[in-house]
Amino acid sequence: MDLEAYINAIAESSPDDWFHHDPPLYLGILSPSYQGKRVVELDVMAPSGMLVFKRNLSVTLAYGIEHEESFAEEWARGFPDPNARSYFLDFFYNSALVYRDILVSVDGGRCKLPLPPREMDVPRRWYRVAQLIHGVIGGTYNFDDYARRGGLKIVDKPWPE
Repeated sequence: MDLEAYINAIAESSPDDWFHHDPPLYLGILSPSYQGKRVVELDVMAPSGMLVFKRNLSVTLAYGIEHEESFAEEWARGFPDPNARSYFLDFFYNSALVYRDILVSVDGGRCKLPLPPREMDVPRRWYRVAQLIHGVIGGTYNFDDYARRGGLKIVDKPWPE
C-alpha cells in the first residue's frame, strides 16, 4: 500500500469503519529534561486516543499529543469560547509513523478542525479526514458549521504534499 492509497482509504471511510480506543494503552514518547549531562525529569507525551481501521487493522491513527497549549491564531479564537489548542494527528501503518499533521481544537474543545495554511485553503482530503476524526470521537456539534465560521475554504489540491 502506498501513501496515496492509504490516505484515500482513510478519507473515504466512515466513522462506523473505525474502532476507537480512549486512551490507547501503549503509545508514548519520553522527553527528558537535562541539567548538564544528567537527566532531571522525564515528561511523557502520549496521545489521548487511537483509532483502528476495521477494514485494514494495519491502519491506525493516534490523536491528542499537544502541539500548542494555547493556540493563538485569530481564526481559531472567534468562537463563543475563545480557548483553542492544537494537537498532532499521527498516521500509522503496521505501527510505523507514516505521516503527521495538526488538528486545532476550537470553542473550548467542541470541534477539532484541520490546521489551515495562512490563506485558509484546506485540501478536500484533509478536511474529510478531520471531519472523520470529529465523527469518530463523538463530536456532537456540526463540523461543517464550525469550519465555515472559522473561515476554512475547501479546495481541490493535493494532501499530503
